[in-house]
Amino acid sequence: MKKTKLIIVAGMSGVGKSTSAQNISYQLTKNAIPHEWYHEEMKDHPIRWAEGGEFTAGDRNTEEGMELNILDTFSRWVALIEKMITKGGVFVMEGCLYQNIIRYFIPGGYPREKIFEYYQHLLKILEPANPHIIHLYRPDVKISFRKAFEVRGKNWEKIITESQQNYDFTDEIAYQTLAREVFAGYPGKKLSIDTSEDQWADYLQQMCDFLDIHYHHKPYASVENPEKYVGIYTKGNAKVTIIYKDHQLYCSPPWFTHIKMNPVKEDEFELTAFPINFKFSFREDETCLSVTGNYDWQIVGKTLKARTISKEEGPDV
Repeated sequence: MKKTKLIIVAGMSGVGKSTSAQNISYQLTKNAIPHEWYHEEMKDHPIRWAEGGEFTAGDRNTEEGMELNILDTFSRWVALIEKMITKGGVFVMEGCLYQNIIRYFIPGGYPREKIFEYYQHLLKILEPANPHIIHLYRPDVKISFRKAFEVRGKNWEKIITESQQNYDFTDEIAYQTLAREVFAGYPGKKLSIDTSEDQWADYLQQMCDFLDIHYHHKPYASVENPEKYVGIYTKGNAKVTIIYKDHQLYCSPPWFTHIKMNPVKEDEFELTAFPINFKFSFREDETCLSVTGNYDWQIVGKTLKARTISKEEGPDV
Protein backbone atom coordinates (compact mmCIF):
# COMPACT_ATOMS: atom_id res chain seq x y z
CA MET A 1 0.00 0.00 0.00
CA LYS A 2 1.11 3.53 -0.74
CA LYS A 3 2.35 5.35 2.35
CA THR A 4 -0.61 7.32 3.59
CA LYS A 5 -2.28 7.83 6.93
CA LEU A 6 -5.41 9.40 5.50
CA ILE A 7 -7.77 8.43 2.70
CA ILE A 8 -10.49 11.01 2.00
CA VAL A 9 -13.48 10.26 -0.25
CA ALA A 10 -15.01 13.55 -1.43
CA GLY A 11 -17.93 14.59 -3.63
CA MET A 12 -21.45 15.98 -3.58
CA SER A 13 -24.37 14.21 -1.92
CA GLY A 14 -25.51 11.02 -3.61
CA VAL A 15 -22.36 10.21 -5.61
CA GLY A 16 -21.39 7.26 -3.40
CA LYS A 17 -18.94 8.65 -0.83
CA SER A 18 -20.06 6.60 2.16
CA THR A 19 -20.55 3.42 0.14
CA SER A 20 -17.05 3.81 -1.27
CA ALA A 21 -15.53 4.51 2.15
CA GLN A 22 -17.25 1.42 3.54
CA ASN A 23 -15.90 -0.69 0.68
CA ILE A 24 -12.40 0.74 1.07
CA SER A 25 -12.58 -0.20 4.75
CA TYR A 26 -13.42 -3.77 3.75
CA GLN A 27 -10.54 -3.88 1.26
CA LEU A 28 -8.10 -2.61 3.88
CA THR A 29 -9.29 -5.34 6.25
CA LYS A 30 -8.77 -8.02 3.61
CA ASN A 31 -5.30 -6.60 2.95
CA ALA A 32 -4.51 -6.82 6.69
CA ILE A 33 -4.03 -3.04 6.98
CA PRO A 34 -5.06 -1.57 10.37
CA HIS A 35 -7.47 1.29 9.87
CA GLU A 36 -10.50 3.21 11.13
CA TRP A 37 -13.49 4.31 9.08
CA TYR A 38 -14.87 7.68 10.14
CA HIS A 39 -18.37 7.99 8.69
CA GLU A 40 -19.30 11.68 8.40
CA GLU A 41 -22.38 11.20 10.61
CA MET A 42 -20.76 9.02 13.24
CA LYS A 43 -21.27 10.05 16.84
CA ASP A 44 -18.67 12.55 18.08
CA HIS A 45 -16.94 12.83 14.70
CA PRO A 46 -13.74 14.79 15.52
CA ILE A 47 -14.25 17.27 12.68
CA ARG A 48 -18.00 17.44 12.21
CA TRP A 49 -19.70 16.91 15.58
CA ALA A 50 -17.30 16.94 18.54
CA GLU A 51 -17.16 19.91 20.92
CA GLY A 52 -20.42 21.47 19.77
CA GLY A 53 -19.94 20.78 16.07
CA GLU A 54 -18.09 22.36 13.17
CA PHE A 55 -18.55 26.05 12.29
CA THR A 56 -20.18 26.81 15.63
CA ALA A 57 -17.33 28.87 17.12
CA GLY A 58 -18.63 32.09 15.57
CA ASP A 59 -21.50 33.72 13.71
CA ARG A 60 -21.52 32.31 10.16
CA ASN A 61 -23.11 35.53 8.88
CA THR A 62 -20.17 37.75 9.82
CA GLU A 63 -16.59 37.90 8.60
CA GLU A 64 -15.26 37.80 12.16
CA GLY A 65 -17.45 34.81 12.99
CA MET A 66 -16.33 32.90 9.90
CA GLU A 67 -12.70 33.51 10.80
CA LEU A 68 -13.35 31.97 14.21
CA ASN A 69 -15.07 28.99 12.59
CA ILE A 70 -12.20 28.46 10.18
CA LEU A 71 -9.57 28.66 12.93
CA ASP A 72 -11.62 26.15 14.95
CA THR A 73 -11.75 23.80 11.95
CA PHE A 74 -8.00 24.06 11.48
CA SER A 75 -7.44 23.23 15.16
CA ARG A 76 -9.71 20.17 14.86
CA TRP A 77 -7.69 18.89 11.92
CA VAL A 78 -4.36 19.58 13.65
CA ALA A 79 -5.48 17.49 16.63
CA LEU A 80 -6.74 14.68 14.41
CA ILE A 81 -3.57 14.55 12.31
CA GLU A 82 -1.51 14.35 15.50
CA LYS A 83 -3.71 11.45 16.63
CA MET A 84 -3.22 9.69 13.28
CA ILE A 85 0.55 9.98 13.43
CA THR A 86 0.66 8.79 17.04
CA LYS A 87 -1.86 5.96 16.76
CA GLY A 88 -0.74 4.42 13.51
CA GLY A 89 -2.81 2.69 10.86
CA VAL A 90 -4.91 4.37 8.20
CA PHE A 91 -7.93 6.63 8.62
CA VAL A 92 -10.71 6.52 6.02
CA MET A 93 -12.96 9.59 5.97
CA GLU A 94 -15.70 11.02 3.78
CA GLY A 95 -17.90 14.08 3.67
CA CYS A 96 -15.58 16.29 5.71
CA LEU A 97 -13.39 18.07 3.17
CA TYR A 98 -15.04 19.95 0.30
CA GLN A 99 -18.53 19.80 1.86
CA ASN A 100 -17.86 23.05 3.71
CA ILE A 101 -18.29 24.78 0.35
CA ILE A 102 -21.97 23.84 0.18
CA ARG A 103 -22.63 23.79 3.93
CA TYR A 104 -21.16 27.15 4.87
CA PHE A 105 -19.21 29.03 2.20
CA ILE A 106 -21.78 29.31 -0.61
CA PRO A 107 -24.78 29.98 1.72
CA GLY A 108 -22.75 32.65 3.51
CA GLY A 109 -21.49 34.29 0.34
CA TYR A 110 -17.88 33.63 1.32
CA PRO A 111 -15.48 35.10 -1.28
CA ARG A 112 -14.16 32.66 -3.86
CA GLU A 113 -10.52 33.65 -3.34
CA LYS A 114 -10.86 33.06 0.40
CA ILE A 115 -12.30 29.61 -0.22
CA PHE A 116 -9.17 28.70 -2.18
CA GLU A 117 -6.99 30.17 0.58
CA TYR A 118 -8.89 28.09 3.14
CA TYR A 119 -8.19 24.85 1.28
CA GLN A 120 -4.57 25.72 0.59
CA HIS A 121 -4.02 26.17 4.32
CA LEU A 122 -6.09 23.12 5.29
CA LEU A 123 -4.22 20.82 2.90
CA LYS A 124 -0.94 22.08 4.37
CA ILE A 125 -2.22 20.95 7.76
CA LEU A 126 -3.05 17.52 6.31
CA GLU A 127 0.37 17.12 4.64
CA PRO A 128 2.01 15.05 7.44
CA ALA A 129 -0.60 12.35 6.85
CA ASN A 130 0.13 12.29 3.09
CA PRO A 131 -3.59 12.35 2.24
CA HIS A 132 -4.84 10.41 -0.76
CA ILE A 133 -8.02 12.07 -2.03
CA ILE A 134 -10.65 10.27 -4.11
CA HIS A 135 -13.13 12.68 -5.65
CA LEU A 136 -16.41 11.23 -6.93
CA TYR A 137 -18.69 13.24 -9.19
CA ARG A 138 -21.53 13.06 -11.68
CA PRO A 139 -21.60 15.64 -14.49
CA ASP A 140 -25.40 15.98 -14.44
CA VAL A 141 -26.05 17.29 -10.94
CA LYS A 142 -29.83 17.45 -11.39
CA ILE A 143 -30.18 13.79 -12.36
CA SER A 144 -27.85 12.78 -9.54
CA PHE A 145 -29.88 14.61 -6.93
CA ARG A 146 -33.23 13.39 -8.25
CA LYS A 147 -31.99 9.81 -7.93
CA ALA A 148 -30.81 10.58 -4.41
CA PHE A 149 -34.21 12.08 -3.53
CA GLU A 150 -35.91 8.86 -4.68
CA VAL A 151 -33.71 6.70 -2.45
CA ARG A 152 -33.35 8.99 0.56
CA GLY A 153 -36.95 10.12 0.74
CA LYS A 154 -38.92 13.30 1.42
CA ASN A 155 -37.28 14.18 4.74
CA TRP A 156 -33.81 14.30 3.19
CA GLU A 157 -35.12 16.18 0.14
CA LYS A 158 -36.68 18.76 2.44
CA ILE A 159 -33.37 19.30 4.26
CA ILE A 160 -31.62 19.91 0.93
CA THR A 161 -34.27 22.12 -0.67
CA GLU A 162 -35.77 24.06 2.23
CA SER A 163 -33.23 26.89 1.87
CA GLN A 164 -34.65 27.77 -1.56
CA GLN A 165 -38.35 28.30 -2.26
CA ASN A 166 -38.00 27.33 -5.93
CA TYR A 167 -35.15 24.84 -5.74
CA ASP A 168 -33.15 24.66 -9.00
CA PHE A 169 -29.88 22.93 -7.98
CA THR A 170 -27.91 26.14 -8.55
CA ASP A 171 -25.93 25.84 -5.32
CA GLU A 172 -25.09 22.17 -5.94
CA ILE A 173 -23.88 22.91 -9.47
CA ALA A 174 -21.73 25.77 -8.17
CA TYR A 175 -20.46 23.57 -5.33
CA GLN A 176 -19.41 20.68 -7.56
CA THR A 177 -17.72 23.06 -10.01
CA LEU A 178 -15.78 24.83 -7.28
CA ALA A 179 -14.91 21.61 -5.45
CA ARG A 180 -13.49 20.12 -8.63
CA GLU A 181 -11.40 23.24 -9.18
CA VAL A 182 -10.00 23.00 -5.66
CA PHE A 183 -9.37 19.28 -6.18
CA ALA A 184 -7.60 19.95 -9.48
CA GLY A 185 -5.18 22.24 -7.68
CA TYR A 186 -4.28 19.64 -5.05
CA PRO A 187 -0.65 18.60 -5.72
CA GLY A 188 -0.79 15.34 -3.76
CA LYS A 189 -2.08 11.87 -4.63
CA LYS A 190 -5.58 12.05 -6.07
CA LEU A 191 -8.11 10.11 -8.12
CA SER A 192 -11.26 11.37 -9.83
CA ILE A 193 -14.12 9.03 -10.80
CA ASP A 194 -17.37 9.76 -12.64
CA THR A 195 -19.94 7.48 -10.92
CA SER A 196 -22.80 8.20 -13.35
CA GLU A 197 -22.95 4.64 -14.68
CA ASP A 198 -23.11 2.99 -11.22
CA GLN A 199 -20.40 0.49 -12.15
CA TRP A 200 -19.30 0.09 -8.55
CA ALA A 201 -17.15 -3.00 -8.97
CA ASP A 202 -15.11 -1.16 -11.61
CA TYR A 203 -14.88 1.98 -9.45
CA LEU A 204 -13.70 -0.02 -6.45
CA GLN A 205 -11.06 -1.72 -8.58
CA GLN A 206 -9.82 1.73 -9.63
CA MET A 207 -9.66 2.79 -5.99
CA CYS A 208 -7.71 -0.32 -5.01
CA ASP A 209 -5.25 0.24 -7.86
CA PHE A 210 -4.87 3.87 -6.78
CA LEU A 211 -4.18 2.81 -3.17
CA ASP A 212 -1.90 -0.02 -4.33
CA ILE A 213 -3.84 -2.71 -2.50
CA HIS A 214 -5.16 -6.03 -3.78
CA TYR A 215 -8.84 -6.05 -4.72
CA HIS A 216 -11.00 -8.67 -3.00
CA HIS A 217 -14.49 -9.54 -4.14
CA LYS A 218 -16.91 -9.06 -1.24
CA PRO A 219 -19.18 -12.10 -0.92
CA TYR A 220 -22.45 -11.97 0.98
CA ALA A 221 -24.25 -14.78 2.77
CA SER A 222 -27.35 -16.29 1.24
CA VAL A 223 -30.79 -15.51 2.65
CA GLU A 224 -33.15 -18.46 2.36
CA ASN A 225 -36.26 -16.87 3.86
CA PRO A 226 -36.03 -13.05 3.62
CA GLU A 227 -39.71 -12.57 4.48
CA LYS A 228 -39.07 -13.64 8.08
CA TYR A 229 -37.23 -10.35 8.71
CA VAL A 230 -40.00 -8.14 7.33
CA GLY A 231 -41.84 -6.05 9.88
CA ILE A 232 -41.94 -2.92 11.99
CA TYR A 233 -39.54 -3.02 14.94
CA THR A 234 -40.01 -0.67 17.86
CA LYS A 235 -38.79 0.19 21.32
CA GLY A 236 -40.35 3.25 22.90
CA ASN A 237 -40.22 6.01 20.29
CA ALA A 238 -37.54 4.21 18.28
CA LYS A 239 -38.81 2.60 15.10
CA VAL A 240 -37.44 0.97 11.98
CA THR A 241 -39.23 -0.85 9.19
CA ILE A 242 -37.81 -3.80 7.24
CA ILE A 243 -39.24 -4.40 3.76
CA TYR A 244 -38.52 -6.94 1.03
CA LYS A 245 -38.76 -5.57 -2.49
CA ASP A 246 -37.34 -6.68 -5.84
CA HIS A 247 -35.48 -9.57 -4.17
CA GLN A 248 -33.70 -7.25 -1.74
CA LEU A 249 -34.13 -6.50 1.97
CA TYR A 250 -34.22 -2.83 2.93
CA CYS A 251 -34.24 -0.94 6.18
CA SER A 252 -36.57 2.08 6.18
CA PRO A 253 -35.81 4.51 9.00
CA PRO A 254 -37.88 7.70 9.34
CA TRP A 255 -35.25 9.81 7.54
CA PHE A 256 -34.56 7.53 4.51
CA THR A 257 -36.84 5.77 2.06
CA HIS A 258 -34.70 2.66 2.19
CA ILE A 259 -31.18 1.46 2.95
CA LYS A 260 -29.97 -1.80 1.46
CA MET A 261 -29.29 -4.60 3.96
CA ASN A 262 -26.42 -6.94 3.05
CA PRO A 263 -26.23 -10.36 4.77
CA VAL A 264 -22.83 -10.97 6.37
CA LYS A 265 -23.82 -14.20 8.15
CA GLU A 266 -26.98 -15.98 9.25
CA ASP A 267 -29.45 -13.45 10.67
CA GLU A 268 -26.84 -10.65 10.55
CA PHE A 269 -26.70 -7.74 8.11
CA GLU A 270 -24.64 -4.64 7.45
CA LEU A 271 -26.30 -1.50 6.11
CA THR A 272 -24.91 -0.17 2.85
CA ALA A 273 -22.98 3.09 3.42
CA PHE A 274 -23.57 3.12 7.19
CA PRO A 275 -21.45 1.81 10.10
CA ILE A 276 -24.47 -0.06 11.44
CA ASN A 277 -25.17 -3.78 11.83
CA PHE A 278 -28.46 -5.60 12.39
CA LYS A 279 -28.74 -8.93 14.21
CA PHE A 280 -32.06 -10.75 14.34
CA SER A 281 -33.10 -13.31 16.93
CA PHE A 282 -36.15 -15.54 16.91
CA ARG A 283 -37.67 -17.01 20.04
CA GLU A 284 -41.11 -18.60 20.15
CA ASP A 285 -43.45 -16.04 18.55
CA GLU A 286 -41.15 -13.06 19.11
CA THR A 287 -38.67 -11.54 16.66
CA CYS A 288 -36.07 -9.10 17.95
CA LEU A 289 -33.63 -6.80 16.19
CA SER A 290 -30.38 -5.74 17.91
CA VAL A 291 -28.67 -2.70 16.39
CA THR A 292 -24.97 -1.98 16.84
CA GLY A 293 -22.57 0.53 15.30
CA ASN A 294 -21.04 3.96 15.64
CA TYR A 295 -23.72 6.31 14.41
CA ASP A 296 -25.85 8.95 16.09
CA TRP A 297 -29.15 7.21 15.37
CA GLN A 298 -31.89 6.60 17.92
CA ILE A 299 -32.00 2.82 17.50
CA VAL A 300 -28.23 2.16 17.75
CA GLY A 301 -27.40 0.18 20.88
CA LYS A 302 -30.98 -0.99 21.35
CA THR A 303 -32.91 -4.20 20.88
CA LEU A 304 -36.26 -3.66 19.19
CA LYS A 305 -39.21 -6.03 18.96
CA ALA A 306 -41.25 -6.75 15.86
CA ARG A 307 -44.93 -6.01 15.58
CA THR A 308 -47.37 -6.87 12.81
CA ILE A 309 -47.60 -4.51 9.84
CA SER A 310 -51.15 -3.31 9.21
CA LYS A 311 -52.57 -2.82 5.72
CA GLU A 312 -52.26 0.92 6.17
CA GLU A 313 -48.55 0.64 7.03
CA GLY A 314 -47.15 -1.80 4.54
CA PRO A 315 -45.50 -3.65 3.10
CA ASP A 316 -43.99 -0.78 1.11
CA VAL A 317 -43.72 1.60 4.03
